[in-house]
Amino acid sequence: MEQEKVLIIDDSEGCIIIAKFCLSQLDYAVHIANNGDEGLSLAQSLTPDLILLDLNMPGMNGFEVCRKLKSDELTRDIPVIFLTSSHESDDIVKGFETGAVDYICKPYNSKELTSRVRSHLELKNSREELIRSHLQIQEQMEVIFNQEKLLLEQKNLQIQLELDAKSNELTSTLLQLVKFSEVMNSLLNDLESLTQTPPDNLTTSLRSTIHSYRLQLGLNNWKEFETRFVGLHNDFNKNLQTNFPDLTNNELRLCAFLRLNMNTKDISSITLQTEEGIKKARYRLRKKLGLSEGDNLTAFLSKF
Repeated sequence: MEQEKVLIIDDSEGCIIIAKFCLSQLDYAVHIANNGDEGLSLAQSLTPDLILLDLNMPGMNGFEVCRKLKSDELTRDIPVIFLTSSHESDDIVKGFETGAVDYICKPYNSKELTSRVRSHLELKNSREELIRSHLQIQEQMEVIFNQEKLLLEQKNLQIQLELDAKSNELTSTLLQLVKFSEVMNSLLNDLESLTQTPPDNLTTSLRSTIHSYRLQLGLNNWKEFETRFVGLHNDFNKNLQTNFPDLTNNELRLCAFLRLNMNTKDISSITLQTEEGIKKARYRLRKKLGLSEGDNLTAFLSKF
């Protein structure tokens, strides 16, 4: 542990010898200045742990030295104990007013000197330890605050994302309901008009109507699927078209379904096409993509 430093500023050689001897017995590093100017210079260069300052010195007296020490940011927190042969209360009060923490009357009582020095050094160390602890607690609190702030921001972001997802899902559901209602109303109107169709033409008209609505429903299903698919694989179509520019729109749609590893039956259900038609479309697609029978179509499409 580094020795604690005590600076004595006094013009009396006898007083210095006695004080230095007493303090050296306690293993303090004692430094000496014989006047105010020298004392101020040493205080700035040494930054001692405590200063013993004589009040009555030629030139700059102890009051002026103390005022300068307390006005300097580097030395203002160093405790100063006045050394005085005066018992005048005005001098003692003035000493405290300039920033001293205590005073010792000359001639010294060695026990009083060492006791007061030790007490004020312990107070200084305790104060500094409290400051360090306070700063450490502040730093820890700041870390905790920043962590909690980050967690709160992440939680808020997650909540917002969930709300946005639910809002988008609700909007999508409402749009689907609107589209479905429009298709159903149109279908009902067309069926109503078919009641006026002559019996000989009724079957043909029904088949035409069924085919028309099947195409419409299939297209609506694809549009809904495409919106969700593009959100996950937005570059899929572009990459495919770059490598295979002759693919038709229907083949690009089939590629999207296959990219999600959907089977023929599922694709048939969504597109309202027959399973046989889907199988034939898959066969033609393999040819266009240059795949042999042993190549896995889904695995190939997953590269895009």
